Amino acid sequence: MFEHLASPITIRGRTFRNRIFSSGHQTLLARGGFISDRFVAYHEARARGGAGLIITEAASAHESAYFNEYVPCAYLDESIVGYRQLAEALHSHDCGVIAQLFHPGAEVGGIAEDGSCPPAWAPSTHHQERYLVTARPMPISMIRDVIQGFADTAVRMISAGLDGVEILASHGYLPIQFCNPRVNHRTDEYGGTFENRLRFLNEIHDRIRSKVDDAAIVGLRISADDLQTSGFSQDEVSEVLTALDAAGRFDYFNITLGSSSTTEGAVHIVPPMSIDPAYVAPYAAEVKRSTSRIILATGRFNRPQDADRALAAGQVDMVGMTRAQICDPQ
Repeated sequence: MFEHLASPITIRGRTFRNRIFSSGHQTLLARGGFISDRFVAYHEARARGGAGLIITEAASAHESAYFNEYVPCAYLDESIVGYRQLAEALHSHDCGVIAQLFHPGAEVGGIAEDGSCPPAWAPSTHHQERYLVTARPMPISMIRDVIQGFADTAVRMISAGLDGVEILASHGYLPIQFCNPRVNHRTDEYGGTFENRLRFLNEIHDRIRSKVDDAAIVGLRISADDLQTSGFSQDEVSEVLTALDAAGRFDYFNITLGSSSTTEGAVHIVPPMSIDPAYVAPYAAEVKRSTSRIILATGRFNRPQDADRALAAGQVDMVGMTRAQICDPQ
């Protein structure tokens, strides 16, 4: 039963025992910016239960990447100890682990421990509808420092024993803000033309790839469509992924839907039961048809029947069954 779901898959030389993964989702178990014992135990339960791969929740890749108090601060060297403990625990159950690296850009949703509201940064001055935040434009020096921050953070994760990193470009976060001409109004090398707007994401990938060993996986999570009036459309995302694929960037694309920037798009971050099961599958299938990357997908895959069917149809290569594993990790 579910032979496709149970079959192994290899990504950049690393073989995962099945096609089930737990996607990055905030657990609220990180404390003071670091991995806690409860954080490790939470993910180990899913590894023990049979997950082939766990992608950990969004972790800040730069000191300016503040979202709320529960986000792990992976840009600090002190974070390595906790991630090493996590990697050892998950690997002991033959489960892979990838860290999701994050910068929210304009999407700042919380306040700091001292009660202040950290500044939001974006390619250009931008008003964020959902959190009512107006972001400041990033100077060139900061852009370059953030790119280096992603690379340095990736090195920390690989040194901790993780199998790879995933760049979080979904849901309207900073990397896709640079790609979106309705958010990015820059006139320098990081704005204007399509090639310039893609430069930030390209340089993040290339800097990471130059710093980590060849076996390390570097993936990309991206929304196939923001599904909101002012968001990044399916055609625009397809143009980005086609360009990345043609350049050989990223080992896999992890497809999801929606955006954090409006209530209209945010409903798709954790889609409710009123939305059809496996509704992301056709979007993922379109990306799979138009690129040569390995395709992961997350979005209402709550039943193994739906996941196996999508795999059998060639729509996806791995399936995120996160809420199913929250419900029953074993």
